Amino acid sequence: MGRSLLLLIPLLAAGVAVGFVAGAGSAGAPAQPPTRVPVARPEAECLPPEPPLAGDGPSPPSRQPCSGAPAAPGSIHGSVRTPLGEPVPGVNVSTEVRRGDPPRKTETRTGTDGTYKLSSLPDAAYYLSAKAEGLRVEAVGRGPIRPGGRLDFVASPVESVTVRVVLPDGTEPAEAEVSWTAPASTESTGSWSWTPAEPAVDLPPGPWLLSATAGEDEEYDSEQVTFTPPAPGEPRRAMLALRGRAGILCRLRAEGGAWSGTIQLRAAHVPDDGDRDPERLLRGANSSRSFGAAKSAVAFLGDLRSGMWCVGACSVSGNVLGHSFAEAGPDLRVLEIAVAEPRRSDYLVVRAVDPRGGRATDLVGRLRPAGGPDDAHPGRGRPRGTA
Repeated sequence: MGRSLLLLIPLLAAGVAVGFVAGAGSAGAPAQPPTRVPVARPEAECLPPEPPLAGDGPSPPSRQPCSGAPAAPGSIHGSVRTPLGEPVPGVNVSTEVRRGDPPRKTETRTGTDGTYKLSSLPDAAYYLSAKAEGLRVEAVGRGPIRPGGRLDFVASPVESVTVRVVLPDGTEPAEAEVSWTAPASTESTGSWSWTPAEPAVDLPPGPWLLSATAGEDEEYDSEQVTFTPPAPGEPRRAMLALRGRAGILCRLRAEGGAWSGTIQLRAAHVPDDGDRDPERLLRGANSSRSFGAAKSAVAFLGDLRSGMWCVGACSVSGNVLGHSFAEAGPDLRVLEIAVAEPRRSDYLVVRAVDPRGGRATDLVGRLRPAGGPDDAHPGRGRPRGTA
């Protein structure tokens, strides 16, 4: 026991000496900031930035709030007024999120002062609509709106009119575009997509000129019909009779199920000398329509002078892939054209680049028919590349 105490005394003396030396060496040095020990926290926890530590040392970077923290619910407000600025009460205003699962929808009504407020809306882009019986309500502005914003509406009185649209054979089209124009105006005031299931439209008070277009490519139209509001209590109805427009309706159908690449629809008037070579007729004709890869396509060619026309589907280089002839007159003509698959050589593009680094010039190599008929496609010329 005595021997152990004798061994412990020197060790204690050595420790005291070391502490004294360390304290003496640091007496003149500046104080160092205490070291912060990071504390592990869940990633989803959002904390305010930490205050800097006392001392002259650099402060550690402050923590940022969680980026996924939901914003506080907000509100969207506005008013509904007449064109003269008078408030319109009782208008139903609804908001809907078109993106999201599921979409959220909230509704409210304007008060006696014409104002509304949609509250407790989560942060999102909302589309607003307003409806009221006997009124056309339109927003002053376009696009979605987020909570905290304002959107006003203008309400105008309207009258519901039931419109019937009929084809030349007496049947109704699946759909039509009906337009209305003020009698003193030459431009359409408005339009809507008419269907037999929804034949009614809301029109502002007053006489209107109604017209319609329909068909695969609007090859049918109607004369303008004047609609005058009837006496109170009488039905508000109008009828629009469609007629075939003067021109040629072209229906293109791929021979191989579908064509690849781009094809152009061209039309050329057949001269009086009777030349019916489609390659020569369509070579210099302007393209009226272009179509990408598809199985079929429809195009209406209007404003054609009377006479025989050659209509063909061509590759971008001008090679005829299918053609037909039709007489243009005051009535509607229909053409069925079978389209062959374009060849790879029909799409030659040559690009010339200045090797000295100057501005590049693009040269498009067009493949023009030349020589005898192509073996794969009788009646079609052999292509040659030119640039």
